[in-house]
Amino acid sequence: MIETTISTRSGRGQNGTLVNDHSLNEDSLAHTIPLEPDNAPRGLSRRTLVKGAAWSVPVVVLATATPAAATSIGPGVIVIEDSYWIPAGERMGVLYGRVDPEAYPDLDLSYFSYSTTAVRSSSVNYYGSGSQFSLYVTTDDAVGPNSFTVTVAIPGYPTVQKRMAADGALGTLAVTEKYWDPSMNYGAVSVQLSPAPGPDLDTGQLVYDDLTMVTGGYEYTSLDRDTLTFNFSSSSPAPDTFTVTITLTGYEPLDVNVLTV
Repeated sequence: MIETTISTRSGRGQNGTLVNDHSLNEDSLAHTIPLEPDNAPRGLSRRTLVKGAAWSVPVVVLATATPAAATSIGPGVIVIEDSYWIPAGERMGVLYGRVDPEAYPDLDLSYFSYSTTAVRSSSVNYYGSGSQFSLYVTTDDAVGPNSFTVTVAIPGYPTVQKRMAADGALGTLAVTEKYWDPSMNYGAVSVQLSPAPGPDLDTGQLVYDDLTMVTGGYEYTSLDRDTLTFNFSSSSPAPDTFTVTITLTGYEPLDVNVLTV
């Protein structure tokens, strides 16, 4: 008589609903195609797996230890491992993350927010071995935005953000600080790049609408090249206000209006 071992793992699905995943032992899965992305055969991407599953959430997984009951406490961090986004046609995307160290906090759609109202969460669930989770994102528009930022704020854990973008979509720049004092003839601007790292820099990437303005120093002020800071001055009587356009390769141009402090 052949015995088959079935293990049960409890976790939390969307809106806090308790979900039980039943899995067969490894021998009985010899002829079963693994559904979890981390065990995909070489050359088969997470995207291919999820698109082929047509929004279905994997229910057959390799046997793992049964986790403790879901909680909403740390300590720990949320690690974003991967993501993709298709704004037209399928109009869907998936964000993959995990809780580190392993834990199973409650998952609720309210813990995920977006930089635009054009997208929304569809579902979120734990999957695979370890406390890995997948967040499914969609849009109700005919064509969704090329990129956006998702904020993950699970109670008890530090908040993290991730930019989700279509293939070939340009990155974005956002001003974090700007300063201009014409009496001292000195000013500076800092911008955040998403995604990082940014491209190599040269002065031709900074264009002023006032031709008297001249760039001084410019550099990335972080090791991962996600923050650009540059300073400037005027070669003649300093204007009270001007605009500088930042044109980094691979990013949408950004016009920064600089005013006297």
